[in-house]
Parts: sequence; C-alpha cells; structure tokens
Amino acid sequence: MAYDGGTINFKPSCGHFITLKVLSKNSKRPRPVKTNIIPPGAKEGEKTAFFLDIVFTEEECKELIRCSEEKGYEQALVNVGGGRQKLMLSARNNQRCLIDSTELVDAFWETLAEFIPQTFYGYKALGLNERLRFLRYDPGEYFKPHFNGSYERKNGEHSMVTVQIYLNEINLELFQNLLDERLKDTVQTKDDPNLLSETYESITTSVLDEICPVTTRVRTVKSRLPWYDNNIHEERRIRRRLERKWRKSRLDTDYDAFLTQKDNVQLAKK
Repeated sequence: MAYDGGTINFKPSCGHFITLKVLSKNSKRPRPVKTNIIPPGAKEGEKTAFFLDIVFTEEECKELIRCSEEKGYEQALVNVGGGRQKLMLSARNNQRCLIDSTELVDAFWETLAEFIPQTFYGYKALGLNERLRFLRYDPGEYFKPHFNGSYERKNGEHSMVTVQIYLNEINLELFQNLLDERLKDTVQTKDDPNLLSETYESITTSVLDEICPVTTRVRTVKSRLPWYDNNIHEERRIRRRLERKWRKSRLDTDYDAFLTQKDNVQLAKK
C-alpha cells in the first residue's frame, strides 16, 4: 500500500487493489470544529469526549464508503474476551467491513493528531491503530449499548481512545433527543457518579452507531423467472416466513433456521 500525492492504493484480503483518493493535510479542507462533551459525574480532563465537524469532505466520505463496499461486508460479531468473537444477534445484528491499513490511518492521523490528547493517563499518543471497522446498518438493524474494547498490537501497544468517523450526515438534535430519552432509564445510578459516567459512555456509543451508520446498500428487485416451478415457489415462501419470524424475534435459533432455508432455496434452483 502506498500514499502518494493524495491517492492511496491498498490491497486488502479481498485480493485486488483498491484506490482511494484522499486530500492531503495541506489541502483547502476547512478546519474541523471541536465541541467538547463532559459525561455526567466526570471531572473536566478526567475523561475525553468530543465531536469534530468537517473532518473530511463529502467526496472523501463517499470514497471511503465505496472502498468498503468494494472490500465487502459480513455479519458483525461480538468480542467475548480472549481474542474470541461470537455471533450474538440479540446484542447486534448489523454488518461490518474490516480493513487493516497503516498508510490509510497515518493519512487520517495528519488531520486528527492536533485534536487528540497527546498524553492520556500517563501514556503517550502514537497514532491511530491500523484496524478500520466500517459499520453498516439497514433499517431494523442495531448494536445495543456497549463498551468499545481496545486493540492491541504484537509489541504491546494498545488503544485507549475510540475514534469514530461518521461518513453520513449526523443529526445533532436527533442525537441529543435520543440520548436524553435513553438516559431517563438510568436514574437509579444518579447517586453513583462512576456508574453514571460508565452508563453514559455505553449509551452514547450505541446512540451514535444508531443515528449515523454507513448506509450504502443497493437493493435490486428481480422479477420472477418463468422457469420457477411450484417447488421453488414453496421453498421461497417458507424462506420469507422464516425471515419475518427472525426479524421479529431476533433469536439465534430463528436466524439459523432462516439461513438453512436460504440454502434450501438455492438447492431447489439447481
């Protein structure tokens, strides 16, 4: 992968090169606007949370979305500790795309470095970790309140601050209203500042994921082919019924049944 003249070429695990056009630090991009957020129960400087507006141009955001689509999305898993991940549809059912790129995050760091605390709990800021996670949500998909984990390199370096780059337009009024609504359920923690702060962090992460996802999927409606026989029509009818059942229950068992029936439909077509 190379960074040359505002263009990045990289080859992810999909096996072919992807070109991403990125403006350099010295371009005419407007300077980001910073808005600090102090979680309830936290003293200023104890925790760090803030918004940066206009970090990247609309063109750059579209390029990043395009590159993620070219790499491809898959069902998002949940970290369960020990380096293990598990499909937990009751907690999250959205899709994600993972891209590891040192050169790409170095280009991001040129823009973000001056806004990130250079020391945090006695540790020095080194840059962004190279694992980029693109999250995509279709209607009805979600990632329930959660705490973000850390990323650790083989040399022991690990992440301490989450950097989320929103590639779609964010509605700050909707964010604040939804956040206030979710926080109403945390009144029982108001006498414990530490617990309230942790709850705020968890809910904020979930709300941000929900209101500003990467929305890129293109749906194509295919006409019914004339060679479909009654058996195929029946298998497809069962598949649709199982899909509706899963989307209503969000149970892993219903999801497995739906996937099995999808395979049955493909077998019936052969």
